[in-house]
Parts: sequence; C-alpha cells; structure tokens
Amino acid sequence: MKTRHAVVLALVGWYLMVPPYIGTTGLADKEQLSAWQRFGPYKSESDCADSKRKWEGTLEAPHSATDSRPEQGLMASQEALCLPDNDPRLNGN
Repeated sequence: MKTRHAVVLALVGWYLMVPPYIGTTGLADKEQLSAWQRFGPYKSESDCADSKRKWEGTLEAPHSATDSRPEQGLMASQEALCLPDNDPRLNGN
C-alpha cells in the first residue's frame, strides 16, 4: 500500500447508521441511507461494529416485567449498518 493511500484510510471515520421509525408500526429500513440516523463518529469500522454489538446486547438482556422497552429498538439495532463517512449514499446519492 502506498503511503498516500494509508493516509486517506486513516482519515476515514465511521458512522453507525440506524433506520428511522415509521410511527409505531416499524422501521423505514428501505429509506435512503441519507434519511437514517447517524451515531458516531467512530475511528474504525471495528469500533463501530463493537458499539453495535454492545447496543444489541443491552437490548437482548433480560429486563424487568415493568420494562416497556419497545421491540423496535432491537429491530433497529439488527438493521443498523456501519458505514464510512465518505460513503456517497450518506449524501442521498
């Protein structure tokens, strides 16, 4: 790998992209990625993926009977994507 390529790769950040909700019925996971919510930025794809796994783990963990946490949070975490900040789809392209 040439030095300039390594520098460009080092400057790329990552976002955890989460689909928007459609009212109370579900997720708009077919919407353009530019409409999804961005979480981050993360320094690397693995940092982003680690954050996604931790988020899923907290949603899958047993909760009290009085917990009214919606199932949509788990669905959103499962549909979430890690994307580089220079992905053209984030700009609606």
